[in-house]
Amino acid sequence: MCLIIHAGKNQPIPEFIINSAKERNRDGWGVVWFANGKLHMKKSLLMDKLNPALAKVEAYERIIHLRMNTHGLTSLDNCHPFRVGDGLYFMHNGMMSEFDMVKGDMSDTAQFVSSILNPLAREIDPSTLLSAYWFRNMLEKYAGLGQKFALMDSEGRVHRSGTGWIKHESGVFLSNSYAWSDPKKSYVSTSYYGGGNARYLGPAKSADIEV
Repeated sequence: MCLIIHAGKNQPIPEFIINSAKERNRDGWGVVWFANGKLHMKKSLLMDKLNPALAKVEAYERIIHLRMNTHGLTSLDNCHPFRVGDGLYFMHNGMMSEFDMVKGDMSDTAQFVSSILNPLAREIDPSTLLSAYWFRNMLEKYAGLGQKFALMDSEGRVHRSGTGWIKHESGVFLSNSYAWSDPKKSYVSTSYYGGGNARYLGPAKSADIEV
């Protein structure tokens, strides 16, 4: 069910985390980072582009998502991050069953963003949302015990919602312990699951988006 990684400025992410996560989450990736006073985003269905892309942004605070499809199409449109509004991006780890199959081609996360977050950002300046207590509290209520959210805004602020985030000894934060493996541990799972109503229709017209 995907993986989110949050790393600070000049904070390397151990290579074994990225490489093992790619084996378990093969349905696309995305990264958001703040550099030179501007928010940047890149996402792709091409897993071999992930490591080179991350190497270019190691100097900056960033949030990274690797997707394992459980709902909707395996497509660039369903890759994280999702644009909430100008200068605000959203990532999700978990399964939101209440948003499953509202629109069959969309993932549960895409439906949540479209139904809940995008309308808010049309009414309220997205650059102010992460500083608003009511918005952060709303995210925590949606996250509950089973979801993890990560957002970055146009000021470079990062917000993580949900319980059970793991702080790795390297200093990076991870949204779970099952979507990657540590070589120091004797048991390593290589399972890959594309369950739910996941469907693959081949790559989108473009396999990359960068802004």
